[in-house]
Amino acid sequence: MRPGDSNPIEPERRSISRHRSGGAFLASLVLSLVTTAMLTLLIVVRLEGEGASSDLRAAGGSLWWCGEEIRPGSQWACLADYGMPLVETPSADAPSLPPPPDWMPWPEDAAGLRRIAGFSVGWPVPWVGMTWRRVEGGSGWPPFPYDDENGSQIEAAAKRLRGLDPTGRLFLDDSGLFVNILFWTFVWFLVIMVVRWWFGPPSDDRGAKSNVVDRLPS
Repeated sequence: MRPGDSNPIEPERRSISRHRSGGAFLASLVLSLVTTAMLTLLIVVRLEGEGASSDLRAAGGSLWWCGEEIRPGSQWACLADYGMPLVETPSADAPSLPPPPDWMPWPEDAAGLRRIAGFSVGWPVPWVGMTWRRVEGGSGWPPFPYDDENGSQIEAAAKRLRGLDPTGRLFLDDSGLFVNILFWTFVWFLVIMVVRWWFGPPSDDRGAKSNVVDRLPS
């Protein structure tokens, strides 16, 4: 075979390589979905809280007492009506009160509620969760935000989410779910390609085999 002649094996090798890469990507996508679901469930089952920190928040012209705990792969917040409207607008120099956590869906009828709570879970980004609302005062779920010193509230929220508590409202964070799937697809694709490279035949052997075939008499 003269040097100027094309190698008919090369297009076939490129086609096989493209098919293998496509198969690796598809397998990575499936594994990312399984990993996201199983890791989320594992966090919900194994979650241990440490206790929420509390401060004042402002929303809808009202003051809310907020307790919030953020753990690796999970986040919890509980807000109680402070019982005092936000009647004065702070000056430009004065620090403003922060709003409720932006990851938790805030109800439009919050003015008529006494307590609001939310919990979400997922890694590396929380993507699924549940919210609760309470119209009446007194004890009950969701709890008061300042009654959590040992992390029992976030653990109770995880248990309620695991049992699909009928008093709560399930929500999904589309962007968080996309980030998780993208992250784990990339991780699994790298793992598959490294394993294929490590356990596959050496490139020199493949090149030698193709050269032998090229030199066979036609």
